[in-house]
Amino acid sequence: MTAKAGRARLLAQCGCSLAFNCETEGEVYADVWFELNNSPVTSKVMVGAMIITISPESGTALETTFRISTLAASDPDAPLTYSFYCSIGADESILLASHLEHLSDVTILPYNANGVDIWVEVCDSFGACSKSNVNKVFLNPGEGKTLDTLLEDIYAHNTQQTSILQKFTEGLQRSIKMIEISCIDRNYQKYTDMLLQLNRIGLD
Repeated sequence: MTAKAGRARLLAQCGCSLAFNCETEGEVYADVWFELNNSPVTSKVMVGAMIITISPESGTALETTFRISTLAASDPDAPLTYSFYCSIGADESILLASHLEHLSDVTILPYNANGVDIWVEVCDSFGACSKSNVNKVFLNPGEGKTLDTLLEDIYAHNTQQTSILQKFTEGLQRSIKMIEISCIDRNYQKYTDMLLQLNRIGLD
């Protein structure tokens, strides 16, 4: 079924009954307006889907640190969540990270002989999503490591990730909830522009 925006009218009719000494008849109604929630709109310079960049372009599985970035999308239903994914086989994918209003992630990638597909999905606060193009990265197999060693490396990598800006965003989002809607609407673009500038100079 295709959803459509529009109006629905709920109608209640009151009929008279002599048994209840009813003297009048009437009806009441309520109009309910439905508005469709569109998925986030990507930048005007993009064709079809969001464009992502990956740096470096190649490396070693589970060793090289990759930076995955995208451009900001726009949607009135903020905040937007940017989720970063990679594939490890047919119909198998891994969620690398998910951030509120952050346009990049730094991570290590698994090995796949056929290359690793990477993409980004951005969703608004109601769950409407847009997906980026898919980039393929070819990796060299890493050194043979035990599971314990691999877990130690991953833990060390995660603990090195800066959480200051993430905490900043979370704190700001909590504050935004207490701000009047009209004020949010006027300043939301300034906020996203600031995050984009931080992203451009290398801060996640």
